[in-house]
Amino acid sequence: MSSFEIRGLTEFERYLTRVIGETYPAEAKRFMQKQANDVKTQAMHDTPDDVTKAHWKTATQSKRGASADFIESTVTNHAPLSYVNENGHRIVNQDGEYGFSPGVHMLEKAMIKKETEFSGELNVFISRTLEELEL
Repeated sequence: MSSFEIRGLTEFERYLTRVIGETYPAEAKRFMQKQANDVKTQAMHDTPDDVTKAHWKTATQSKRGASADFIESTVTNHAPLSYVNENGHRIVNQDGEYGFSPGVHMLEKAMIKKETEFSGELNVFISRTLEELEL
């Protein structure tokens, strides 16, 4: 499973994260849902077969941490053999191995694309929050 992680926060960033978690929990959760839905949409677009496309799901939930709320979003596909599309597989006939079918890497590609966009979208979200808080 892939995830976004923020490291090396200064005291102000920690304070801002706490304030957003306490003052705007619904907005923060919607922001993370949007991020997960963007990944899901891109992964669905790259998924080669309709059976696997129908099984993409997202979930966003809040977790209570030691000093602040943390929001976690996941993108999953529970279709039978979806991992085969993602990672590839051996092709075997009665005489033994015939070859290898490479994976499509639909989730991996979607995560890479979202990582490039995430920072800018997070900056916009934080800027709006700062304006509303008048900080």
